[in-house]
Amino acid sequence: MGTSKEEYKAWYRQWLYLQYPALLEDDIYALRCGVFHRGRLNDPRPGLTYDRIVFTLKSTNIEHLDGVLSGALFLSAEGFCRDMIAAANNWYYAKQGEMNVAANLQRLVQYRPHGLKPYVVGVPVVA
Repeated sequence: MGTSKEEYKAWYRQWLYLQYPALLEDDIYALRCGVFHRGRLNDPRPGLTYDRIVFTLKSTNIEHLDGVLSGALFLSAEGFCRDMIAAANNWYYAKQGEMNVAANLQRLVQYRPHGLKPYVVGVPVVA
């Protein structure tokens, strides 16, 4: 997965875009940046396709609303998370043999069933 704007957009095009053709590259990049760098879901910028991206929750009246309404793109939170995880897994299976991926894998956030020495030992953590 790339770290620059263009690398992230290329990753999205290859691994997730077919499931979300209404979510354009600039929109997904703004969503990513808003969440990771600013701590907010929507990071409005000039030139984006939608005023907001709204994730619907299971067991609500609008759970099955996927589409545009009043300038906002509505997506299922559960479906989007599932598809994003699947895309990341597919990317990993395709790239796991590359030297750069292998070198950085141990620094990736991961489930550690026996803890993370020297910080915590004997209990599972995500670190």
